[in-house]
Amino acid sequence: SAFTSYTITATNSPTSYTVTGTLPAGLSFSGSTISGAPTASGTFVDTVKATNAGGTGTQILTITINAAIPGIPVITSGTTINGTINTAIVSYTITATNTPTSYSIGGTLPAGLSLSGAVISGTPTVSGTFIDTVKATNAGGTGTQVLTITINAPLPSLPIITSSNHATEIIGSLFSYTITATNSPTSYNATGLPAWLTVNSTTGVISGTPSSTGVFDVVISATNSAGSGLDTLTLVTMYPVPVILSSNTATGEVGNSFSYTIESSVPPTSYEVGGVLPPGLSFSPNGVISGVPTVSGTFIDTVKATNSTGTGTLILAITINASALGGGSGGIGVVILSPNPVGNGHFSVTVPNWNLGQQVGIEIDNFLGMLMQRDDNMIVTSSTMNGDVEQVVEVNVPNLIPGNYIIILRSSTGTIVKKFVVR
Repeated sequence: SAFTSYTITATNSPTSYTVTGTLPAGLSFSGSTISGAPTASGTFVDTVKATNAGGTGTQILTITINAAIPGIPVITSGTTINGTINTAIVSYTITATNTPTSYSIGGTLPAGLSLSGAVISGTPTVSGTFIDTVKATNAGGTGTQVLTITINAPLPSLPIITSSNHATEIIGSLFSYTITATNSPTSYNATGLPAWLTVNSTTGVISGTPSSTGVFDVVISATNSAGSGLDTLTLVTMYPVPVILSSNTATGEVGNSFSYTIESSVPPTSYEVGGVLPPGLSFSPNGVISGVPTVSGTFIDTVKATNSTGTGTLILAITINASALGGGSGGIGVVILSPNPVGNGHFSVTVPNWNLGQQVGIEIDNFLGMLMQRDDNMIVTSSTMNGDVEQVVEVNVPNLIPGNYIIILRSSTGTIVKKFVVR
């Protein structure tokens, strides 16, 4: 900056002035005046002189040039710092004009951060917003600026779904499934649900009462601030375990057709009978016990109906009564052996709709189920009865003692069972 001029003054009317020594750079002497703009600081010792005819007067002059006073620093660095707990921040450097000689912070830095020279750095350990003042100082003064430091809680990782990706529903029964996941989800969702199910977005519970069978692929999700974790849940809706609705008892009669059908609450995929059926009865895969019983008695069996969910069972008591023989329905009547009790009896069995010459097998059992006679080489013949021609099988019964019997005739056309009595 400009120097305040210095004029040598003296008594007794000097006629000239001089300066000896070294003036500060930028200053010069003219006449009796030292002036200019110094460019270097320091202390300079010179001698000023005033001369007239009587001689020269001198004086030591000390010139002190001080360093220039700079302007107050103006901070030019940013006004915010953003960071995350437990993650080192991008270091922040205080910058300013007018060559600051020192830097400082007014306020409280987040724990884990510190100021070194002009640099704020470190790894914050707490979250929050911190309002501080950064300062830059030089000989001209101190410049300030408000600095807002925001430290955020760390973002969580994406949720990972941990609940099972397979679930089974039973028609008519309340169903409930809970979506679970890691990393603290704040909401849940499910897409592709059948109409009878809904999802609670807060708890992750999928619930409802299934009304039809099927397989459903449902996309389930768990969401937090980092995003959504996904998985596919396969829902299988099945019928409940069958409940057998048919009676636990059945009654039949020796020599008469018998039929019992297993009925269940829901459609089974298979039926089964465990135990021993009465002789003459058989079981078909469609759940029907049928045939013509040949032995009386009570038979305890277990009927079963099975689907993919399980098996329903029922204890079934089948009672086969002995037949009241005679000329009634299903019987042949009385066969008289001659001579009694040893001899030959003969009778005809009508076989409607069987073919003449067709091969027939016959079996005669007593009412205890014991085989008494068998012949697999009988044939169908014709006989005139009351003027009508009928297809018949002619049967001889040698050596049968008096009692009740059953004759069973089998051919490719079918099976006929008749009852008869020997007296």
